[in-house]
Amino acid sequence: MRTIIYLFFSLFIAVSVEAQRVSSFFIIMPDELLPQIETNRRKDMIDLFQHSQKGGITNSLGGTSDVTALSDNYISVGLSSSSTMQIKLLPLKGKEETVIAVVNTVCAPACDSRIDFYDTNWKPLDRKDFIILPDNRDFLSDDEKSNENANEMVQRVDISLMRYDFCEGNDNLQITYTIDEYMPEEMYKQIKPYLRDSSLEYVWDGNHFKK
Repeated sequence: MRTIIYLFFSLFIAVSVEAQRVSSFFIIMPDELLPQIETNRRKDMIDLFQHSQKGGITNSLGGTSDVTALSDNYISVGLSSSSTMQIKLLPLKGKEETVIAVVNTVCAPACDSRIDFYDTNWKPLDRKDFIILPDNRDFLSDDEKSNENANEMVQRVDISLMRYDFCEGNDNLQITYTIDEYMPEEMYKQIKPYLRDSSLEYVWDGNHFKK
């Protein structure tokens, strides 16, 4: 009897651990968040990646989708030739809960991202509870933040284009300014000297991202 109980308990733990893997959440992701890839095809994508088979699957739009990176808490998916999705499981400090962060990026040709947050039942959470996103002025170099001319120039930028990427090896988020992919070259040359040389990095402190 003890052996049976032990085996049952071990199986329960194994199932619980598996349920917390990002691949499981990717598979059960609501169709409205990933309409072009059916549940069974998502399973196929995971299997193909785990068996090092390239090529991906044909999605419902006739394009190709494939898994490009996978760990227990992170998955990167090429949805099409111009769009990607990243999913990251973020543990909440002091709680036995997990937040699911989803980054969708479209490059047409300039890359621009959106980040959303969900609980483990895929219920949407308020983005402002987890991150305050940067604006154009945040990409000025530290030396230029007090420069009125620099501030005036970035305020003239009619659109904020940024690419979000989860950092490898930790839970941080890297945000890269991509207006150089959108703005005419001559105009970008005027603003470039005022911009920081590197991306912004937001650190996950267990409750939200801090710049």
